[in-house]
Amino acid sequence: MTNGDLPPRSVVPLPGRRWPGKAGLSLVEVLIALTLLALLGMLVASLLPASSRSAGTVTGQLERRQLLDLAAELLAEEVGLAGAAPWPLTEEVAGVADPAAFLAGALSLSAAAPAGHRLAVRFLDHRLAGPPLARDLSFDVGVDARGQSQLYRRAGLTSRQPLVEGIDRLEVSGVVLDGALIGLGDVTTGARPWALLIRLASGEEERVMVITLPQRPRLVLAGQP
Repeated sequence: MTNGDLPPRSVVPLPGRRWPGKAGLSLVEVLIALTLLALLGMLVASLLPASSRSAGTVTGQLERRQLLDLAAELLAEEVGLAGAAPWPLTEEVAGVADPAAFLAGALSLSAAAPAGHRLAVRFLDHRLAGPPLARDLSFDVGVDARGQSQLYRRAGLTSRQPLVEGIDRLEVSGVVLDGALIGLGDVTTGARPWALLIRLASGEEERVMVITLPQRPRLVLAGQP
């Protein structure tokens, strides 16, 4: 028989020999891999709390800034109307016998420790259809029954209503008179400011805003004649 006529021989693998594609891991290799995975897991676990705290801090700062933005917008909308009235003032105003006398105290300011000031404004609201409405509003900061600080709004003699939660301070820092910024301590009752400089605070975040007063209302300071 020639070599080409010989039957194929069976190949028997030797004991302990590794064949390509059939390789396994030894016990030492498995232990090393488990150790590396454990170390990697510990490293990731140690980074997660710091990352969560950082994300929480950023979120808290954004929320406070958004609260300050909202408070500033709401204050500017109504405080800026102090002294406003339709012209000429010929229409009757419900609940107000003498509109001129009502508007004489269109802007008043008093201390409201420890949260800054209480700011009160009056105006005749003629933005809507129908006769003008007398608005007598005040704004201050206080703490509610839950211990949460609030920016409050009060209409007339009604109970004050929470306007924006999380506002810790409302402070009038100064006024603009004839183009000059004057500290509140140098202002007297009777001044007619062009604008108010107001500082709002929420936690460590602060917002300084300027509210223009187109009507230049007469300012009344509590404790001054």
